[in-house]
Amino acid sequence: MKKQDIQFHGIGYGYTVGPAVNVKVCASPTDALCARVSTDHEGKVDSRFTLAWIDAHIQQDHQYEWWNDALSQAWEQLQEDVDAENVFNHAVEVVSEGRSSGWAMIKGWTRETVEGWDAVAVARWTKFAKYARQTVDDMPYQYLSLIYMNVFEPWVSNQDAAQAYIDGLKPAAVL
Repeated sequence: MKKQDIQFHGIGYGYTVGPAVNVKVCASPTDALCARVSTDHEGKVDSRFTLAWIDAHIQQDHQYEWWNDALSQAWEQLQEDVDAENVFNHAVEVVSEGRSSGWAMIKGWTRETVEGWDAVAVARWTKFAKYARQTVDDMPYQYLSLIYMNVFEPWVSNQDAAQAYIDGLKPAAVL
C-alpha cells in the first residue's frame, strides 16, 4: 500500500478526518461455511448444522444477538492482534466509527498524522489494515462457531440423550 492509497473517514459531527480501514462485513454465512465449522469442531461434517437448522431453532432476534457477540469479539481480537504484534511500535486504541461501526481507526490519528509518515509508518498501517480485513472477513465463520458451540452442540447432546432413552425403552430383540 502506498501513502496515497490510505483511506480516510470523518469522525463525528465536526468531521475530524483520520486514516481508516473499511471493515464493513460483506460476506454472509453459507451452508458450506456451516459444514466447515462443524468439521473444524468435530473432525467431520454434521449435515444437520445448516442455515435452515439455525432458522428453525434460533429466533431471528437471538440470531442477531449472536452476530453482535461475534462482532464484539472481532473488535477485541483486532485490538489484541495490534497489541500483540506491536504493530505501531507503541500502544494505540483501535476504535470503530461510522453509523454501523464500519470503519476501523486509531483513536486520535488525523490526516495530519498520515502526512508525516515515512515508508515504515505506511508499512505498519498496511499491516493494521490487513489485520482489520482478515478479522472482518472471518466474521461469518465466528458467528457460526458461536452458534455451533453454544446452541447446536447442546441440542445434539439432548437429541442423543433422547434417542438413548427411547432405545432403552425398546424391548430386546428376540433371538
